[in-house]
Amino acid sequence: LSPQHRGQSSSDRASSEDGDEVPSSPGEPRSSVGDVLGLLASLEPLLALTHALALERGSTTGWVASCGTKLAQAAATRRAVTDAALAAAPGDHANLAALLSRCRTSADRDVAAASKGSTSAAEEGAAFVATMGGYNALAYQALAVLSELPACAAATAVSEFAALKETFAQIRGYVTGALLLRDAALAAVHGQVKGSLVIAFHRRRAYARSIRHQTPRRLLRLIGAGLELPAGLAQVVQ
Repeated sequence: LSPQHRGQSSSDRASSEDGDEVPSSPGEPRSSVGDVLGLLASLEPLLALTHALALERGSTTGWVASCGTKLAQAAATRRAVTDAALAAAPGDHANLAALLSRCRTSADRDVAAASKGSTSAAEEGAAFVATMGGYNALAYQALAVLSELPACAAATAVSEFAALKETFAQIRGYVTGALLLRDAALAAVHGQVKGSLVIAFHRRRAYARSIRHQTPRRLLRLIGAGLELPAGLAQVVQ
């Protein structure tokens, strides 16, 4: 953080009262809206990669759940977008690229087998759950970089919002799969899907609560709607 945040003048305190700063621990520099936005800008390539991975997961898991009858073009398009985002992200992402390749190969194999009619309902359900699990691991690996940021309130706000967004993507992925799996396949993995949804819902609630505490009020007014579940997903919770 910039030196001026290490000690608060009367104007700094007034700014804090107006909601421009993120609460922090005693003795820790406070973070302003500018700190949060500046950090977001520096992390844009990484956040673009996590967004691309989330979209690829959504289309790919739907493709697998439908046994290849839905979202084939979307899955192919999202792969190209993810590849571009991965190439643009700074740093060495060889491990991430290898894991991504395995996820894609597994999805291709599952769809090929299902399209031949050689899979059982249990195998189709298991393929969907495995695809979700593989892409979830990918997302967590990409987001792990955020945990390595220097400890400050701005980093906490950014990393927790990214994690919140990831839980939303997981919820959508599981719901999409539940809609596209045939009834017998869904019945075979109902417990796993429901359990994963419950965990994601609880994580979303915890992240939203923390973000409301950590984020400057001015910024919170801009992103507050993003902390709430859309109406359709709220019905799933009920």
